[in-house]
Amino acid sequence: MRSFIAGAIALLFATAARADNYALVNPTGGIGGVPCTTSMIVYDGSSAYTPPSGLTLAPQASAPAQCPPPGPPTTISALSFLMRFTSAERIAIRTSTDPGVQDWLFLLQAQITNGGTIDLTNAEVQAGVNYLTAPATGSALLTSAQASNILSPNFTTPQ
Repeated sequence: MRSFIAGAIALLFATAARADNYALVNPTGGIGGVPCTTSMIVYDGSSAYTPPSGLTLAPQASAPAQCPPPGPPTTISALSFLMRFTSAERIAIRTSTDPGVQDWLFLLQAQITNGGTIDLTNAEVQAGVNYLTAPATGSALLTSAQASNILSPNFTTPQ
């Protein structure tokens, strides 16, 4: 009986799949849209495993380079966007009589009312903020440097 159990255990280990390191690969996540590795997992190569959405599985030996770390978010809450402006800038924007500034403010308020977010890379958002540097009527409400900082994912609070 003892030899039967030992034989069964030996057979079990002989037929068990060997676990290896596999890479979770993002097919377009690298610089220039080339594949890159997001992380490594241990996988036996035979059991049912579905990688997370958008990723594929590759043996470590053929895995591409590590993906670059993600940058700061370019989509922020509308409140976070407004807080990028100083109190004086927000007051100047609200009290401006320039029709372009008023239209931009109207659209921004609609976005806030609907609980939306602001995409800092959106051309309309960029145009609106940059318009504040040279409105059609009245004086500039922001400098170009302030506008660039407000639109930057790496925003720094003015001192």
